[in-house]
Amino acid sequence: RAEELEISNQCLFLGNVENVEEYLWNSDVYVHTATYEPLGLVLLEAMASALPVVTLDGGGNRDLMICNKNGFIILKQDPKEFASRILEVYQNQKISDFNKEYAKQFDIEQYGEKLIGLYNRTS
Repeated sequence: RAEELEISNQCLFLGNVENVEEYLWNSDVYVHTATYEPLGLVLLEAMASALPVVTLDGGGNRDLMICNKNGFIILKQDPKEFASRILEVYQNQKISDFNKEYAKQFDIEQYGEKLIGLYNRTS
């Protein structure tokens, strides 16, 4: 499709990469277009990298997104809304600052302790 639109010189299609963090660190916005997302770990990784997030409503990622605080969740595939929201978060440093702190609450040790407490049966 990029070739059809004559924008292939502006796009990178990398496939699987080993050094995801480097791509996140060198980005300005994380755009996630998956129509199904059970958890959203990649969104948390982007947030931990201080990136604002624009994502489609994939189900599980609803629990992570706080509208206009850490980015936006788009309810249906709408390229114009996506473009508008990308520009909006790109220009908002507060979202990046918020995400850096927000992602900390999902630290694996803290989250693991929450899960153990949740599922620990006491007799």
